[in-house]
Amino acid sequence: MSVLLTLVPPIERNVGANRALHPDRPWIRVARGGAGLAMLAALAQELFDATQPGNSVDIPQLISQFTFQSNLVLGLVLLVSAARPRVIAALDWLLVTCTVRGPWQRPLLWLCYPVAFLIFSWGRGALDGWYPYDFLDPRLDGGWPAVIATSAQVLAAFLIAGVLVHLAGNARVGLAREAGNEPHA
Repeated sequence: MSVLLTLVPPIERNVGANRALHPDRPWIRVARGGAGLAMLAALAQELFDATQPGNSVDIPQLISQFTFQSNLVLGLVLLVSAARPRVIAALDWLLVTCTVRGPWQRPLLWLCYPVAFLIFSWGRGALDGWYPYDFLDPRLDGGWPAVIATSAQVLAAFLIAGVLVHLAGNARVGLAREAGNEPHA
């Protein structure tokens, strides 16, 4: 990924306008760390709840859910980015200065994890009969054709969201440029 970013030339920044929202500002790093800790604390509470009698989801099932996994990754990314001088999550992405346009294939790369999750879920379900979401269970009405159709719709939604985030991120780069310093095509 770093190779792709080095191929895209950096864009000159309007330092004065972006200073308060620079990714290395201490208050931004503290906010990232706090959000990461809060997210991990919520996940720890879910894990604890899964051990309680009468709970319908056990720990292996809980950690097999896409929502749990993605929140765990986001919480860890926020903590790492609090310790390091760069930003990778929603509010950071929206508010903190970005100076490099992302490559066009970035939204396709973002689909790798959801596709891997589908493969894992189907494999696990075939082994133990438990699927994290009903739309992944081929034993229900419609069988595999319904599972594939619904999964394709979910992947298409992820791709559309990814393309919109990618386009918005590239549009944001213009906010970091100094007036009149835009490169000409």
